[in-house]
Amino acid sequence: MGFTEFLIALVVALIIAKVLEELLVRVGLPPVIGDIIAGIIVGKSFLGVFVPEEGSAIDMISWLGVVLLLFYAGLETDYRSFMGGIKRFIIVSILDVSVAFVNGFIVGWILGYPLNQSIFIGTILVATSVSLTVKTLLDLGKLDTDEGLTILGVAVLDDIQGLIVLVAALSVVVYGVIDIKDILVVGVSAFLFWLASVIVISRLSTSVFKVFSKLHIDNAVPILSIILGLLVAGLAGIIGLSPIVGAYAAGLALAKCRRFQIVADKIKVLVDLLATLFFIASSARIAVETALKPEYIWLYALFIGFALLGKTIGNTVGSRIAGLPWRKAIIVGVGMWPRAEVALIAATMGMTHGVVTTPIYFATVMLIIVSSLIVPPTIKLLYRLQEKQ
Repeated sequence: MGFTEFLIALVVALIIAKVLEELLVRVGLPPVIGDIIAGIIVGKSFLGVFVPEEGSAIDMISWLGVVLLLFYAGLETDYRSFMGGIKRFIIVSILDVSVAFVNGFIVGWILGYPLNQSIFIGTILVATSVSLTVKTLLDLGKLDTDEGLTILGVAVLDDIQGLIVLVAALSVVVYGVIDIKDILVVGVSAFLFWLASVIVISRLSTSVFKVFSKLHIDNAVPILSIILGLLVAGLAGIIGLSPIVGAYAAGLALAKCRRFQIVADKIKVLVDLLATLFFIASSARIAVETALKPEYIWLYALFIGFALLGKTIGNTVGSRIAGLPWRKAIIVGVGMWPRAEVALIAATMGMTHGVVTTPIYFATVMLIIVSSLIVPPTIKLLYRLQEKQ
């Protein structure tokens, strides 16, 4: 595809996405669903005019969109409220990961899979990707609530614990034993990196703003702030964390200095555009007709049902234990449903080592599709029911 053809395809994808967003907003649904449906329309499933290959330039740009979305979400978060909820996040995350893993293991047991395969299914279901939930909460103006902060905080800890579980699962598959030393090194280094990023940058945030604002180059504060966010995101990726966790840490830390709100205001248009591109690209690569084979329906129903049930039970009960009322706790449970890149990475690693079958890989893809489609309207419905009460 030449550059001109690419531009036309991109314009078609964005126009369809924005038209669908407008229609969905008018009927009271979150606009991000329009982006997902637009990707299915223009991608492999139907028109086939916009199918970004993994690792291509447009794929990288779309990932930049989700990194900036989480950086923006960090800037929009109340720093003191978030840090004050760390204890709550730890309680919820431990229950979340434990129940999700057990549910995945049960799926493997029901299907008659051996121990190592069941362990890997549990590993896949541990993963969480809250980009979609964050976008939905931002659209609803609910990101900076108790439940919104809990979802963000638990997602950070989930990513760290998910990395630990993946290392343990690979250790069992490759060596037949769990290497406690490797697990401790990975877990401790990941958590310390995230905590150090937040603490160091937050303490320097006022000084950083003063330095950036004294420069004579155009838009120095927003541009250099984005570069700082990308740097932390890149460092997070190097140590094995998802870059979006690093991006959120940088945005959250800068948010301690309220003058950085100017950055959020300046980059919002760019974030909206690239985040739309990310959700389009994510669903464009999925061939729905390939995944919808009749013989897989029972597997999908079991896999998706236990995946959603595990996150709902773990996060809802954990949130209640941590002090949130039921109505907020349930939103946390639903908000943690989505899976994306981390689940696919775990599934791909499992296939590489021969412990994840093709049907399980497709089940992971179907989980991503289903959770992406049902989370935004479900959260919207839960808030609507709360308002009526």
